[in-house]
Amino acid sequence: MNLRIVAVNAADDATISASPAAQSDLLEINLQTAKRGEVCRVLGTSCTFDVELPSGRTIGCVALVRHNFSPTAKWQIRFYSDAQLGGALVYDTGLVYIDSPIAWGSFSWGDGPWARNRYSGWPQPCAIVWPSRISARSLSIAISDPDNADGFLQAARLFVGDYLSPATNVSWGVKLTWKDDSEQVRTDGGSLIGDARETYRQIVMSCDWLTDDERAQFSELARIAGKSRDVLLSVYPQNADPNKERDYQFAAKYSDTPDMVSPFFGYHAHQMTFTET
Repeated sequence: MNLRIVAVNAADDATISASPAAQSDLLEINLQTAKRGEVCRVLGTSCTFDVELPSGRTIGCVALVRHNFSPTAKWQIRFYSDAQLGGALVYDTGLVYIDSPIAWGSFSWGDGPWARNRYSGWPQPCAIVWPSRISARSLSIAISDPDNADGFLQAARLFVGDYLSPATNVSWGVKLTWKDDSEQVRTDGGSLIGDARETYRQIVMSCDWLTDDERAQFSELARIAGKSRDVLLSVYPQNADPNKERDYQFAAKYSDTPDMVSPFFGYHAHQMTFTET
């Protein structure tokens, strides 16, 4: 699959309600902000988020970012044609793993030599589903996580919406960098110490064969998002290598205002730099 960017997040204009009720100081509204420390938390090991959009929208992606779900957590997402989960049931994912546990004998970095899924040990996991583009007015996200040792379920950001995807994928040479703003100091005794800070990702990539229509779409993306609005980025969605998909998939913002270049008649090049939120 080619690059996908969820630029217009319908969840930001939605009414979101949790059942059981979210903690009074960690409410559903936190799912509509890009701040890492603002999370929505529900006590227990199961919950449902009902999402009502202000109008019918085309939905090609639903994602919960920076969650605490265990490797055995499952979810079921149902999409409805009308408000308040009414009208026709447009699409039902069924009860599926949020992120499948790694098969016995497979190696992955994480909590010990045998990580339980590809996000084990990660502070910024992304639960994501890509339904075939459907039109819906409301949806329910039911989560079941009986093995969760925290005793609560939480997530920091909800994305619901359609995605932008070019017919010709990003060019070779995608650059992924783990950024670290920690400062290092050499002590009098010669030790090198640092004030540990959380790392984050940055991606530099270019779409060099955009059509005229795609040029307009990516220009609109740059106009709408600017440098202040977060988007959901997936460079290699649904890739055969799940770790490759994971590494290049996160909530991000433009690091700078991207240029649009037209080197050939009917084709356009667009270099982008995204930094993880």
